[in-house]
Amino acid sequence: MITITCDACKKAIPDAVREKNYFVFLDKNLCLPCREELENTVSEEMSKKSQYQLKEYKKLLAQTLNKMCG
Repeated sequence: MITITCDACKKAIPDAVREKNYFVFLDKNLCLPCREELENTVSEEMSKKSQYQLKEYKKLLAQTLNKMCG
């Protein structure tokens, strides 16, 4: 049996099912609450920008994810 651990909060994810109760971003596993936190943080920062650009979104997503999992 494989145990999946959230890379942000370091908690084990019981009965882990990918895309159901844990998600993978840039080779990092996130539980549902941490995924929501990541999306909310990135969304708030992107809304402050005058223009949406996918390149900026991806850069911000990677920076935020590395900060959460660091």
